[in-house]
Amino acid sequence: LQALEKADHRLQGQIVDRMINWQEPTRQRQKDRDALFYDEVAERLRPFLGEERIRRYYREAQLHFPLVIASERRPNGGYLLCRDGVLHLGSSTDYGWEVNRRRMLSEHQLHVVPVWSVQWWRDPQGAARQLAGKIMQLDQRS
Repeated sequence: LQALEKADHRLQGQIVDRMINWQEPTRQRQKDRDALFYDEVAERLRPFLGEERIRRYYREAQLHFPLVIASERRPNGGYLLCRDGVLHLGSSTDYGWEVNRRRMLSEHQLHVVPVWSVQWWRDPQGAARQLAGKIMQLDQRS
């Protein structure tokens, strides 16, 4: 508004240039940000859980997930780590999709474990310790 009120053409031009170059966040950029987050989580969990249990870019049947931790006690299955408890990349989903996805996860013996990004932002080492502890507890129960 100040650029308009003061007739500052240089500043007006800078604002227009920024608006032209501004892009709506894309699904690929969201995936890239998620990839960095999951890389960080995997790296911080290695000392607690071991390299052999960490599976980046997990694929089985029609399931594709960025980070799964293999179960220590069960040969199949494990723990699907979901950023902020979200199973999808879009801004919304529907109840039917969620029910179907959870059924498929159950069939593949994957237990959803939320990873809260705010905790990782504040204290990544403490969050990793807590998450590793939770996974170890889940292993003991299975």
